[in-house]
Amino acid sequence: MYMKMHVTLLAFILVFILSTIQTIRVYYRRKFRYWIERGINGPKPRLLLGTLYEQLKTPLPILEIQWYEKYGKLYGIYNGSKPTLIVGQPDLIKTILVKDFHNFTDRMILKTKHPILDKHLVNARGDDWKRIRAVVSPTFSSGKIRRMEALVSACIHTFATVLETYAQTGQTVNIKDLFGNFTMDVIASCAFATKTDTHNDPLNPFVTNARKIFNVELKKALPSLLLPTFVLKLLKIRSIHNEKANEFFFDTTRHILNKRRNADNSSDKYNDFLQLLINANNSETIDENNDTNDESTEVETKLIEDKTGKTGATNRHLSTDEMLAQAYVFFAAGYETTANVLSFCAYELALNPEIQQKLFAELAGVGHESDGHQEWSYEELAKLPLLDAIVSETLRLHSPFTRLTRVSNTEYKLGDKQIPIKKGHSIDIPIYAMHHSDEYFPNANQFIAERFLPENRHKIIPYTYLPFGSGPRNCIGMRFALMETKLCLAQIVSRFKLIKCVDTETLHYKRITRLSTPDKVVVQLEMR
Repeated sequence: MYMKMHVTLLAFILVFILSTIQTIRVYYRRKFRYWIERGINGPKPRLLLGTLYEQLKTPLPILEIQWYEKYGKLYGIYNGSKPTLIVGQPDLIKTILVKDFHNFTDRMILKTKHPILDKHLVNARGDDWKRIRAVVSPTFSSGKIRRMEALVSACIHTFATVLETYAQTGQTVNIKDLFGNFTMDVIASCAFATKTDTHNDPLNPFVTNARKIFNVELKKALPSLLLPTFVLKLLKIRSIHNEKANEFFFDTTRHILNKRRNADNSSDKYNDFLQLLINANNSETIDENNDTNDESTEVETKLIEDKTGKTGATNRHLSTDEMLAQAYVFFAAGYETTANVLSFCAYELALNPEIQQKLFAELAGVGHESDGHQEWSYEELAKLPLLDAIVSETLRLHSPFTRLTRVSNTEYKLGDKQIPIKKGHSIDIPIYAMHHSDEYFPNANQFIAERFLPENRHKIIPYTYLPFGSGPRNCIGMRFALMETKLCLAQIVSRFKLIKCVDTETLHYKRITRLSTPDKVVVQLEMR
C-alpha cells in the first residue's frame, strides 16, 4: 500500500513538473511571436532567456555587427520575454531622439530598485529627470569646465612622469590600466577634490572599489534581466553592481557634503563638480550673472522645455540622495569610458605612425614651452583640426557605448510602416554597428581620421555618428570628456612615440556590458 502511494506521489510530481515546463514553453512561444506577427525579423529567441544568451556569450561590439549585417537596420530582439526593437535608420533615429523626444524621454526601465542609484541622471525618469538635468546642466557649462583645466593638467603631468619610466626601459605596457589610473585621479580631483595617486597606490579604496563596480557579476546581472522586481527584492538584489563598492562612494560623498555644509564660505574653497552641484542646488533660479547660463546651456534648457514642457524654477532642487546619485554617476561615467577612449586613441596611433607624426607636427605649431615641455590651453587644442579628427574617428571606430536605449512613454506607431510600440517597450539604437557600416562610413573598419576634417565632415549623414547620443538626453559630460581626452593625448604625443608591438593588434572585449571595453591595450613607448 505504502509503495503504491509513493509511486503515485512521484508520478504526480513528474506530471506537475512536465505540465509546468509545457506551460512555460507555451507562454514564451506566444511571447516570442511578437516581432514575427509584425513582420519584423531578428535572431531566434531561446526559452526564458530570449536573445540574452547570445549577448552573454559574445561581446556586444562583435554581436552588434553580426546582427546588423544579418538582419539589417530594423529588427527585433528579446530581453527575456520582453521585446526590444533595434532601429538603425537615421530618419527614425531623429524621430526618436529629437522630433518625438517627448514620447521617448526615458532610458531603460530597471527591474532592480535602488533608493539612490535610481535617482541619477542616467536612470531618472519623467519630471524627475527634467528637474535633475536642469540643476546639473550648469555644472557642465564651458566656463565651469575651463576652471577645471588646471586640475586635469596636474593629473596629466603626474601621468606623464609614470609613462617616462616605461619609455626609458623600453618594456611593453598595458596602457589601458594606466589610463584607468589617470582618469581615476582626474575624476577624484574634479568631482571630489580628493587626491588618489593611483599610479603609486594601487590599493587606494577609490581604485579598488571602482574596479568592483565595473566588474559586473553574472550571478547578479542575469537575475536582474530575467526576474520580476518583487523576486529581486526578496533576493536583496538592488543593482548589478557590488553593493559594498556602491556604499563606499555614497559614504565618501555624504562625508564631503556634510563637511562643506558645516563650513563657512565653502563655495570659495573648492572648484569641483560636487561643490558646483551644491551651489546650483542652493540657487532658487539659474544665476544669470555668471557663466552658468552660457549659450550651450541655454540652448539645451530651451530644447528640453520645448520637447517636454517647462520645469518650474521653484523646483530646481535635489534631495541628499539625488546629490549622492549624481556624484556617483559623475564618477562612474568619468572613469571607465574616458579611459577606454584614450586607450583606443593610443592603440590607433600606434598602428598608424604616419598619423601620429602629423599630429605631433600640428601640436608643435601651437602652445608654449614650460619646464622643458610643451603646454596648451584647451581653447588652443579645440581649434586643432587633426587632433579633433583623430579623437572623433576613435569615437566612431570604438564607440564608448554599443547602444542607446529609449523607452516609449505611450502606445506609439513608428515611421511610415507604423510599427506598433507598446508603452514601456524599449527601442535600442545600434551605435557601434552603424559606426561600422560601409554605407555610412566607407571602409568603415579602417581608421581614417581624414573623414572628420572640416572639409569632409559635411559628408557624414546626420544621426549616423552618435558617440555621445543626440537630442535633449545626450551625454551631459561630453565637453568635459573631450577636454580631458585632448589635453591628455596632446601631452602624450608631444613627449612619447606610441609604437606597435607583438601584442598590440590583439583586442578582446569584455562581456556582460554595453560599454566597448577591451581587456587590455598593449603598446610600447619611446621618448621623443
